[in-house]
Amino acid sequence: IVRMTRKKVDRESNRREITQAEEDRISILFKHIGKPDHKDAFEVLIDTGLRHGELWRLDAESVNFEAKQLHIWKTKNGSPRTVPMSERVKVILKRRVEQYPSGPLWPQGNKDWKRNGWQVVRGLMGLSEDIGFVTYSTRHTACSRLVRGGMALADVARWMGHKDISVTMRYAHLAPGQLFEGLEAMQRAKDMERLRALRMTGLLPAEVKLTDATGPAQLHSDVSVWKEALAQ
Repeated sequence: IVRMTRKKVDRESNRREITQAEEDRISILFKHIGKPDHKDAFEVLIDTGLRHGELWRLDAESVNFEAKQLHIWKTKNGSPRTVPMSERVKVILKRRVEQYPSGPLWPQGNKDWKRNGWQVVRGLMGLSEDIGFVTYSTRHTACSRLVRGGMALADVARWMGHKDISVTMRYAHLAPGQLFEGLEAMQRAKDMERLRALRMTGLLPAEVKLTDATGPAQLHSDVSVWKEALAQ
């Protein structure tokens, strides 16, 4: 008997973002085929980056409209987190809380979402053979947008609920400028250390104020004073 080895699929390399044009078209198609629940779910997923299971567990008590926050109590890694709401998400959830004041806001669940929603729209868009266009694409797209928009990777990890920062680091290539900001931060720290050393030796005037928050480039003093001292 010859045993066939099943080829392992690299899911990471197959995932791709949903473009803005595709996002708009998906919303329109869900509306066109009479799937308002699926349209709501899609728009909340892509705006928040929630895992699908997290969305299906949302109820009225999970939503804080005043703070514009979603409280995710049960997560994949066991750590609760809070996610901000966009205005679009806020409008959707207000409507759904009125419709479902108790129990899950999406009682239809994941099976209905995939079989009667996502797969239908995927086919209408001619993307049935696109192995990267999967339900997880909503979360992947949200994370990519946060990084590309300039959010610090550590904050992206908190938003997305990545317990292991290495997961977030897969998106670091989308914002290479953040790494260069690290170089600037390192130089600021070095300058502060040198300035403190000068202060201790009495070479730095007392009127020069050192603050970790602002760094030497923003010291509240005559810039020429500390630059002269730094050069010694």
